[in-house]
Amino acid sequence: MFFSPSPPCSQIHTTNLPLKHPTIRIPPPQIVTNFFESSYISSVTSWPPYELPPNRLSRDMYDHLPLPWNIPHPIPSSILPESQFLKLDYDRDGILSDPSSNDFFGGGREVTLMQAEKGLSTASMVTRWREAHPKEAGTEKDIVKLHIEEVRKLMGGRESMMTGSGTTIIFVKKALEHS
Repeated sequence: MFFSPSPPCSQIHTTNLPLKHPTIRIPPPQIVTNFFESSYISSVTSWPPYELPPNRLSRDMYDHLPLPWNIPHPIPSSILPESQFLKLDYDRDGILSDPSSNDFFGGGREVTLMQAEKGLSTASMVTRWREAHPKEAGTEKDIVKLHIEEVRKLMGGRESMMTGSGTTIIFVKKALEHS
């Protein structure tokens, strides 16, 4: 597909949650870095009451994003042609898109478990969970603290890890008006 991202062009992007960096040699089933997909967390709580559609949309890397041609009242293709739509996915599920690289599209970084805990604590789903469980929030029974403790055990006491994320970039080019 030929696509020229020149004006009038719009671009949106998302990154999903931190993933285990490919240089970490612990097999994925043994280390849980994707908090919301963790089977351990699923055994402790159910996310659906706390996950809103926008949360899922971003976590799914815009796979189900309503687009101008598949919404209930489609925008005419003369304005936003489907042929001028481009969705690029990189490093989905922690599998590097470029096999010759040893890093994520957006780069990897070392994150301490304390930084991971602080970052996860800002997630809207966590905020909603904490509002629904005020007695557990901030205690050793807090959903984020439970997860970080599980990761700490799986990491053998190490306090930091390399992470990265999947990235989706979407370009939509508006049709040029003909005079």
